[in-house]
Amino acid sequence: MTSEVVQKLLQWLFYNLRLYGVQDIFCIMHNFVIAREISKIYEEYIRGKLKEVKEKLKNKKLKGEITIVLRS
Repeated sequence: MTSEVVQKLLQWLFYNLRLYGVQDIFCIMHNFVIAREISKIYEEYIRGKLKEVKEKLKNKKLKGEITIVLRS
């Protein structure tokens, strides 16, 4: 999966959360994890509330396999 595809997927996710009015609830109450390259040398986890994850991903290029986990 290319970085561009990942960024578009995340934009779609954030847009739809906002569109359906759940972004505020998710920003406050729910944790997100973006996991990259699980069980490989370049394994990486980006954790936090929606706003925090969004901010951490702002200038980051993600490559490889991506898993998005929403935790309540």
